[in-house]
Amino acid sequence: MNYKDIEVNYMELHNINPILQKYIPLVEFLGNILGKNSEVVLHDLCNLDNSIIAISNSHVSGRTVGAPITNFALKMIRNEKNNKNKKFILNYNGYSKFNRELKSSTFFIRDDKDTLIGLLCINTDETIFHKLKDITSCFENNFNILQPEPNNLILEDTERFTSSIEEIVENAINDVLNMKDKNIDDLNQYDRLEIIANLNSNGVFLLKGTVTELAKQLKISEPTIYRYLQKIKNM
Repeated sequence: MNYKDIEVNYMELHNINPILQKYIPLVEFLGNILGKNSEVVLHDLCNLDNSIIAISNSHVSGRTVGAPITNFALKMIRNEKNNKNKKFILNYNGYSKFNRELKSSTFFIRDDKDTLIGLLCINTDETIFHKLKDITSCFENNFNILQPEPNNLILEDTERFTSSIEEIVENAINDVLNMKDKNIDDLNQYDRLEIIANLNSNGVFLLKGTVTELAKQLKISEPTIYRYLQKIKNM
C-alpha cells in the first residue's frame, strides 16, 4: 500500500497488528476531509515509546511517526479497567509543543478479545475559532468543536503532545516544581517522592527509558528511583 498524503512507519508495517493497518487509510481520509487545522493520529499501544504509526497534518502538534504516546493517553491506559465500556472520548483539551490550544477526541481500537490495542486521535487547532469568537459569539453555538462533552473518565490534567520521553518526564517534573514554586536543585526527598508517585499514577513508567531519564533529570541514581517506587507500592 502507498500512502502519499500521510506519514507512515513503513519500516515496521509488517509488525503492526492487521486490525490497526486497516485504520491507516482512514488517517489519510480524515486528514483530507477535516483540513489542515486537524491532525489525525494512529497509535499502536504495543509500542508506547514509539506509538505513532501514522499521522496526517503533523504540523498541528509538531510530532512525527515514531513519537511516544501522550501523558493523557497513558492515563487512559492506566484506567482501562474503568473504561471498558467506552468506545471514544470527545472534545478534551490539549496543548501542542508550540503551546497552541487543541481540542482532541480519541476512538478506542480493540481486538476480537476486547483488548485495547490502538487509538485513533483527532487534534484540532482552535486558534482560528477563538479569533472568530471575538468577532461573533454565534460560532460558539454553531460549532460543536467548541463545546466540550462531559465524560466519565476522570483525568485531571490536559493532554500534552510531546516528541520524546525526555519531554514527557520534564513536563511531569515541571508540574510539581510549579506547584511547589521550587527549582529542581531545591527538591528534598519528599518532593522527589511526590514527583515519582505522580509519574507512577499517570502511567509514565509504562514507557521504556523513563527511569533512566528521570534519574538524569532529578540528578539521582536509577537504584534510588526503584527504591522510591518500592516505597510507593508499600504505602
